[in-house]
Amino acid sequence: MDIPKKVSRRREHVGKAAIGVLVAAASLLAYSRVTSLISSDVVDSSEFVIESAELGSVNREVRATGTLVSSDLRLIAATVDGTVESISIDAGANVAADSVILQLSNPTIARDADTARIDLRVMEAQTAAHAKQLIANQLAQEAIVAEYEALHENALFRVNANSMLAEDNIVSELDVIEAELRERQYRTQLALERQRLEHLIDLNESENTARQAEIDRAVRQVALSEELLDDLTIRAGINGALQEVAVEAGEQVSVGAFLASVASVDNLKAELRVQESQVYDVTLGQDVIVTAGGDKARGRITRIEPSVRDGVVIVDVGFEHDSLPGARPDLRVEGVIQTGSVTDVITIPRPVFSRENSDSDLFVLDETRSRAVRTQVRLGVGSVSTIEVVSGLNIGDQVIVSDTSGFQDREIIELGD
Repeated sequence: MDIPKKVSRRREHVGKAAIGVLVAAASLLAYSRVTSLISSDVVDSSEFVIESAELGSVNREVRATGTLVSSDLRLIAATVDGTVESISIDAGANVAADSVILQLSNPTIARDADTARIDLRVMEAQTAAHAKQLIANQLAQEAIVAEYEALHENALFRVNANSMLAEDNIVSELDVIEAELRERQYRTQLALERQRLEHLIDLNESENTARQAEIDRAVRQVALSEELLDDLTIRAGINGALQEVAVEAGEQVSVGAFLASVASVDNLKAELRVQESQVYDVTLGQDVIVTAGGDKARGRITRIEPSVRDGVVIVDVGFEHDSLPGARPDLRVEGVIQTGSVTDVITIPRPVFSRENSDSDLFVLDETRSRAVRTQVRLGVGSVSTIEVVSGLNIGDQVIVSDTSGFQDREIIELGD
């Protein structure tokens, strides 16, 4: 009887390991062939934007974001105590100078205004009655003066007549003396009554002046009361956009409390936030292109804030002509500051995702124009559309400037028609 031979376990393990190595090698070969096939795929050149390196110039620019702000901002504070009765306009709406934003209520102010008006009417009526009484007193005194003038003239006539008759011994000397005494008496009384009339006239004028002063004070009190009453109605004060309403209906407010803010839309400026590292090239008067929502406007730098806050410097830009279409305060904008230019340098249209003063891997076409080879290019200063080439390209070289992020694993791109 034959006895089967036992197979060594060691030989069994070696055989399995050899099979595994063969399978791994086959997989690696297959993967390398697939990768080779993929990397050698031909890409239609029309899928890329290909531009040539040229000799030219580049405008140096600083880009910064910011917002539009109003040069005329009105902060509205309460000038009287009151309760917010109603809010007529919400923040964000356009307003005119006389637009009512909100209404306050204060019963005490309303009551004081009514009392002041009544006091003024009473005082005016009393003054009118008193003026009539003064006129009556003056007329009575004028009548007394007129009476004594007549008596004095009559006494003077008698003195003259008696004097002539005394010469003819028609009247006695005693009659002449009596006539002279009466004339002197009436003359003295007439002088006193005339003085009394003058004094009365002066007194009447003084009383009228005093009464008018009291009326003026009452008028001012009424005006003040009505002004306080009008202050309960909160108006915009200027044409513009309502920036903020800081209170709610039913809220109690005191004098000095902030109520709302209104910004004029007729005199807007752009506040750009320029990075501290870039502000050294920024100076007053430089041209700026401000964009928002596809719209553009030209301006100039009018102010550079002297201090740095949170790593940025605020730069004010005033518009040369019209502002941006649809511009309003707090609108987010982007500004491109023209800080200078470089000339007689190699330039290319600015590649996608490129940065100034950095090394960038670009695909440059070879002499056959059928392959694009990854090439390290040193970039210099740039503008929105153009950038300087410091090294890595020659004039006439063609380079892909569109997005090549999908080919980062390739060194060469085969191009086809």
